[in-house]
Amino acid sequence: MQEKNITCLTNTGENIIVPSSSLIFRPSVYGIIILEKNIVLLKNKSANKYWLPGGGVEITETIQEALKREVLEETGLILLKSKLATTTERFFYYNPTHEASHALLYFFYCDVVNKKLISDDRVDDEESGRPRWIPIIKLKPSDFADHGELIMNLIKKR
Repeated sequence: MQEKNITCLTNTGENIIVPSSSLIFRPSVYGIIILEKNIVLLKNKSANKYWLPGGGVEITETIQEALKREVLEETGLILLKSKLATTTERFFYYNPTHEASHALLYFFYCDVVNKKLISDDRVDDEESGRPRWIPIIKLKPSDFADHGELIMNLIKKR
């Protein structure tokens, strides 16, 4: 039986074809944090587009633990509570490490204890930076590195 090839989206917004044997499963979590008609977003360093705070779930942590850790590392915000908004998936290829994944993405509506974001130099992430409160009214799907339509729909439902 011939190996299947999979088309993956890269962190720079392009498509690349990889053999299915190179894929790993990668669950990840993302927080939708809205306050006073603004949302916390980061800039994707590769494509210079917006993304939600979040990232991969480590093998030793629960989804909720990962969400708290990722939000804190990337924004400095402390999670008070969260509610699952939706899940989706993506075949993704990360250029810097040449890692291909079948990503399972969990999006959460989040409430936070504080609202002051950490400075850019304190963000603990390779790919995301510059956390900011962005006015929702200024956003459109094409402003996001990935899943722009989905994210905008989730924002409207909140």
